[in-house]
Amino acid sequence: MQRFIKTLGLLCVGFLVSPISHAGSQIEEPLSHAVKAMMQRSISDKAPVKMVFATPEEGVGMAV
Repeated sequence: MQRFIKTLGLLCVGFLVSPISHAGSQIEEPLSHAVKAMMQRSISDKAPVKMVFATPEEGVGMAV
């Protein structure tokens, strides 16, 4: 019983201290030009759509 009370007390203290030390002071660091360019290329470089149906009519209504 005494061990349970100690554990419960430590748990309560942990919950009280947790919000205080949760995130800390974080700053946003700017990305280098090379990283920005690489990220832009990765999302803008789209492959052409490949048709998987025998005819375009089969694919009507299947486009997302």
